[in-house]
Amino acid sequence: MWQVVPIKYPIEDSLVQPSPDDPLLPNKPVPLSDFPLPMDCTGRLLMVWNFCTLFGKVIRLSPFPLDELAKALDCKDKDNILLKEAHHALIKLILSDPAIHEEFQEIRNPKTKVNLCCTDLI
Repeated sequence: MWQVVPIKYPIEDSLVQPSPDDPLLPNKPVPLSDFPLPMDCTGRLLMVWNFCTLFGKVIRLSPFPLDELAKALDCKDKDNILLKEAHHALIKLILSDPAIHEEFQEIRNPKTKVNLCCTDLI
């Protein structure tokens, strides 16, 4: 008789043995090693990118790959389109919802003035 051994997940991909009827799996992609940002920024970068990916349609943000975000954050150019678009989408969201806008006004720096004319940046 066969004894079923329970598998504890998650497991390494290379340990998964496909059955004979399964289609052939492509080779695993090579991990990126030329990331422009320091490794200690990776967790925060992934959280920001995940947020933008999940809520991009809601806040009307164009989709973009992770490496583009990493390059944009590493860019020294002040006219970075990706970062401008992300900031613009978030500012529009803050200003369009009265509850969010009111809470933002309470926690913002008192020297900074935010009003509805900011929605016309792009």
